[in-house]
Amino acid sequence: MTQQPDVEIYIKNVVLNDLASWLAEVFSDTDIKLITNIKLDSPKPVTTHISLDEQRIELMITPRAAGKAYTSIWFKSQNTPWESDLECAHSALTNMDTEVRCSAESYTESEEEFSEKWWKLTRDSKELVVWA
Repeated sequence: MTQQPDVEIYIKNVVLNDLASWLAEVFSDTDIKLITNIKLDSPKPVTTHISLDEQRIELMITPRAAGKAYTSIWFKSQNTPWESDLECAHSALTNMDTEVRCSAESYTESEEEFSEKWWKLTRDSKELVVWA
């Protein structure tokens, strides 16, 4: 499997302390204070950097990215520990008891439209849904 150019997941009703704990377990240089103080009632993106094996990765966290409930977690690098959005979503669920969604297909520059098929995951289920 080829590494994706970036990884993005959407977490429903994210608990910032859980998000910060998960990121700190996976990456070094995680700014816990910045993450736990994000204003979830504002769709303003927050950008920070984290590290993995001495490589800096830009991380953008956007509350209300999809409706009021979903926060986007976007790792703007291919240098993540996951080969796909789906692997990242499973990893997030180890620390969070919520719903995580991710694209069912890898995005490519040649795509004319985004796929409407998404993985909807919880700790107990995984299903393909249309999220338009």
